[in-house]
Amino acid sequence: MSNPEVSIRFPYELDKFDPLDETLIEHLDPKWSELSEENFGENPENRDQLTKDLEEKVRSEGLEEAVRILVGDGPVDLFYLKILRAGGFAIDRSMSVLTNFLEILSSHWHYFEKSTDLPFVEKVFKQKMHTMLSHRDKFGRRVYIYRPGQTLSFHIL
Repeated sequence: MSNPEVSIRFPYELDKFDPLDETLIEHLDPKWSELSEENFGENPENRDQLTKDLEEKVRSEGLEEAVRILVGDGPVDLFYLKILRAGGFAIDRSMSVLTNFLEILSSHWHYFEKSTDLPFVEKVFKQKMHTMLSHRDKFGRRVYIYRPGQTLSFHIL
C-alpha cells in the first residue's frame, strides 16, 4: 500500500547490470547518493549510527540469533543496512520489515528451501521464467517479469 505523502524521485534511464560486491552507496554513481539522501535522509554520517541502532533494537527484541542464522558468515551490518533501506531509514518501519520477513521465512519455509541449491537455481534461470528488463520504469523501479508458462515445471523439479 503506498503512502500518498511520500514522493520519491528517480530518473528514468537505462541501467547497467554490473554486479556490485559492495552495498555502500558510495560505490555507485553519485546521483544515487544524492537521491538517497533527498528521499530517505541516508548519508555516511547517519548510516553507521542507524545501523547500530537497528542492531540494538534487534537485540532487545530477541531476534539477534535469527538474524545470525539468516546471514550466516555474511556481513551483518550490510544486512541491517538493506533492512534500513527497505524501511525508509526509520527504525520502527525497519523492524516491521525484518519481523515480517522472518515470519514469512518461518511460516512458509517450503517456498525457500531450494533457494540456496545453486544448481537448481541455475536450472530455473536457464528456463528464462524470470527476466529483468535492462531499463527501469518511469518511477525508477526495476521491472521484473515472471513467466510461469515459459516452462514445464517437471523439467525443473
